[in-house]
Amino acid sequence: FKAGIPQRWGDSARFPDGLLLTARTPVINADQSRHVVEANLSLLRPLRLDQLKLPMSAGVHPDSLVSIKQKLAAWGWNSNQRLVGIHLSPGGANRSWSAERFGEVIAKLALNNERLRFVLTGTALAAGMRDQVLSLFSQGQRAGLRRAQSSRESERGFVPSPPRVHDSVIDFVGQTTLSELSALTSLYALFIGVDCGPYHLAVAHGIPVVALAPTKAVRPIRWGPWGVPHVVLRSPIRCALY
Repeated sequence: FKAGIPQRWGDSARFPDGLLLTARTPVINADQSRHVVEANLSLLRPLRLDQLKLPMSAGVHPDSLVSIKQKLAAWGWNSNQRLVGIHLSPGGANRSWSAERFGEVIAKLALNNERLRFVLTGTALAAGMRDQVLSLFSQGQRAGLRRAQSSRESERGFVPSPPRVHDSVIDFVGQTTLSELSALTSLYALFIGVDCGPYHLAVAHGIPVVALAPTKAVRPIRWGPWGVPHVVLRSPIRCALY
């Protein structure tokens, strides 16, 4: 207003800024059943662009891509293997999934597909949880092998050998820059994690997401994956707004 800008568009629900707008669109708390991306796109209503399904995209710096591929190669990764990203750190006030569940998921997926490599990421504070996940992963492998030995495959004389921990898991906890993390995420075949920055970075790269919502504070209908194939895992809640 003081800058003399003739057209000022924005959220009319923001007080007192909304009083200074020339094109007002109620976004905040207007419709709790809409995703925040769609709500924010409604700010383009004066241009009749609010119904556009704009694809998300995230850039990858060439140097960071080269760097992360070198780091992956040091772990024995090759392009024939599919990367599954698992971010262990929660975002904001959100609660992380348990180490037990992460370890069990990795063990089951690794037993069924030897081409998968699991990339653990997170801040340096997640180092303790990473150690728990790796320990539980090893336990889950042994349990999975025992089940396989009693299956039909064992009756035919074939028992799959589970991959070793260091063959299946790539540990990047506290070891990437933000730019390298973006480059790494662009290489994923799947991302698994709670609501956090890397979760939305995966969405921006068009990566399929398994979204974990362990608390009521996380509302996938508002802040979940948008515009990509995804599955939301959470406890049943009898409310249309969640």
